[in-house]
This record gives sequence, structure tokens and C-alpha cells, in this order.
Amino acid sequence: MLLAILGPRTNLHLLDAEGRVVGALRPLAETRRDLALGSQWKSPASKPPSEGEDRFAAEPDERFFVAVEAFAAQREGAQETDTLQRRLDRALRRALAGIEKKVSLLRGDAAAGDVVAKLRQQGEVLKSAVASVKRGASEVRVRDFASGEEVAIPLDPALSPRANLDALFAKARKAERRAERALRESGEAEARRDALVALRAHFDAIGTGDVAGLAAFAENPEVARLLTRYAAESAPAAATAAPAEAAPKR
Repeated sequence: MLLAILGPRTNLHLLDAEGRVVGALRPLAETRRDLALGSQWKSPASKPPSEGEDRFAAEPDERFFVAVEAFAAQREGAQETDTLQRRLDRALRRALAGIEKKVSLLRGDAAAGDVVAKLRQQGEVLKSAVASVKRGASEVRVRDFASGEEVAIPLDPALSPRANLDALFAKARKAERRAERALRESGEAEARRDALVALRAHFDAIGTGDVAGLAAFAENPEVARLLTRYAAESAPAAATAAPAEAAPKR
């Protein structure tokens, strides 16, 4: 019997005294299409391994280990630089996405101020006719004596006419507060966004492999804060693993 270990094409072959294949544990069509039952066994064709390159061939014997250590340190430094670059990119992308969302929400809240006047107008008009509104109505049409136009006012059928009136003024006050807060905070949020855009432009201008440039950028207090918040460095597994409890002594 001959065991051919070929990864997913591994098979166990049964050979006769002359080396011919007379049986196989798995179908030959799945493992060795170049073989058939009754054919002579032959090793699978494979490319010879590459000779490779001896990057330390020019180093004298006494400097061999020094060169190996320097090469390993260089590779490790390149990996650390690549990791830092990816962390910086992730932190800046997440921070910008967050501030863009906040700016968009604040703009929506600021737009709520546009409905304040309409809600108050509906409240004033409804106030003059609240006594004639039937309970359970989903809408009432009342003439606005200030403009002479008929105003359609949506109502909540589950509320009384007076409660609907109070709800209209409550909505107006809430929309006004939202708009005022949005106006106060939008300037700060937009300034924050502009600062992050400038940091992103600075980061993009740093050349690939510029170790000193990346390190200096990461030491910026604001950048360091972003790294901590959005792309914290993973702790080594040994440091994060819970210590094993000591077995009780008997």
C-alpha cells in the first residue's frame, strides 16, 4: 500500500508486485486523473522549488546575525507603521462620519423652526372655534379672520377638542426649542467638522512609509484622542486574558 499525501487529493493506493495500481481508497478521478487502475504508479509531476534569494549573501560571517537582527527590526517597524496608518485612517473616517451625521441632524432640527408659525396660527384659529368642535373629529376647518382664509387643522380623534388645542401649542413650543438648540450648536459642530477635514487632509498628505511623519501626526493631542475613541490599539492576548485561579491547597 502507498499513501500519497497531496492535501485535498490525498489517497491510499494498492500496488501489485510490478508497481501497478490495482486499487485506491478514493476514486482516482478525484485525486490523480493521470493514473488509472492497471497503470504503472508514478509520482505526481510538480515544479521544482524555487532556489530563492539569499539576502544576506554579501554580509561577512561576523556580521550575519547583526544583519538578520537589523532586517527583522526593519520588518517589525514596517508592520507597526502600517498598523498605525490603518488606525489613523479608521479613526478619521469614523470621526468625520459622526460629525457629518450630527450636522445633518442639527440642520433638520433648525428647519423645525419653519413650522412654529404655522402651528401657532392653527392654535389661535382653533382657540376661537374650540367650543364648536365635535369630540372624535380627525380634522376641523375654521376660517382665519385675520387672513380671511379657511384653515384645515388636523386633530387627534382620541383627544378632546381642548386637549388638541393644548397639543398644538405644545408642538409649537417643542419645535421652537429644537430650532433654538440647533442654531446654538450648529456653528460649533460645523467648526468641528472643518477641523476634522483639515486633519484628514494633513493625514492624506503624509507619504506612504513616512514613519516620522505618521508618528508626529499621531502625537497631535486631538489625533491621539481620536485614536483612543475610534481606533484603540488592541491589547496583547496575554494581557487581556483573565488570570487562572490558583488551585486550592489541600
